[in-house]
Amino acid sequence: MANQELTMPRKGQKGAAGSRSPEATKQIAFRVPASLAVRLERTAARLGLDASNFMRMVLLEHMTEYERRADRIEGKGEGEA
Repeated sequence: MANQELTMPRKGQKGAAGSRSPEATKQIAFRVPASLAVRLERTAARLGLDASNFMRMVLLEHMTEYERRADRIEGKGEGEA
């Protein structure tokens, strides 16, 4: 994975101080169209990941792009943030 310095918590990792996970986690649930779920699960399997870890990877790799987009919309410009 591209961002290996960021660990992906796994089941059993609480994220509290002193636990194995460096950062507390929060569960987020959302609905997607069935066709998108099939694509997500198929792609995750091809990469040797489960759907949760695949979605974490997608978010970690692309979050900065969306933060920059939000900054532009708010008028902060490209050089700021």
